[in-house]
Amino acid sequence: MKKISLLLLSALMAVCVFTSCSEDDDDKIVGVWKHEGREIADVKVEGDNQEAIAILKNIIEHGYIGQTVTYDFKKDGTFFLQEKYDDDDYVDTWDGKYWFTDDKISLSDINGSDVESYSYSFDGKKTLYLYEDYTSEYANFPVVLENGDEVGVEKLVVRYKYVKQ
Repeated sequence: MKKISLLLLSALMAVCVFTSCSEDDDDKIVGVWKHEGREIADVKVEGDNQEAIAILKNIIEHGYIGQTVTYDFKKDGTFFLQEKYDDDDYVDTWDGKYWFTDDKISLSDINGSDVESYSYSFDGKKTLYLYEDYTSEYANFPVVLENGDEVGVEKLVVRYKYVKQ
């Protein structure tokens, strides 16, 4: 009987811990987050070619210069996304919904379609990282080296950093 009580107590504690983690993330995400940079989180190329990795790193870290991205996550599960390019000459906005499932945050348009899911993590209360897997996009586009050789991309995950405003 004592073992059963301990098992039930352990199960109850586990449920409370997992429930509180997702609630914490729900609360942490609320607010305005401004994009502060991106970097390669995980990469694998044919032959572990360092020149190809350096080219990918340059593309990821220095691409879209002049782009400003801001998310405004609301407590009711909605968000507003604004992307500005080249000193406000081009502005794109998107209203949508967000939700957490397992270790992912999913974003959709306001109608619930066009869903994008990202792995995520927090560094304290002021830094959010979204991870996007580009492996399938880059599978058909090899990296062209300076000498003209092509190197295939086997895995590419990009980490986007957002800072709470």
